[in-house]
Amino acid sequence: MDLTILGPNLGRPLCDKGETHVHHADCRDLRKREYFGVLSSFERHDSVRSVVESYYGPQAGSFYYERDWDTPDGQPPPNAWEDYASEFWFAPCCSSLPMEA
Repeated sequence: MDLTILGPNLGRPLCDKGETHVHHADCRDLRKREYFGVLSSFERHDSVRSVVESYYGPQAGSFYYERDWDTPDGQPPPNAWEDYASEFWFAPCCSSLPMEA
């Protein structure tokens, strides 16, 4: 799905929904005045997990994944991305985006 991702660190009242907003690339909401001047990127993703890991995953170089995990090998568990999903608000136009591909 082609997405427009706004943020992170959106100002109020936008950040009340989440630090980063995710919309379908053609979403009409993106024309709203509240989004003017907000940094955005156009990206293609196949799941919510893909979006989260593009910001916080190991490939993104995120320090969140470098923390000490309470696992036998100290590595992040496969569902570690779920810890960071709450940082994102997925607009209703993304309702068909699956949690995982």
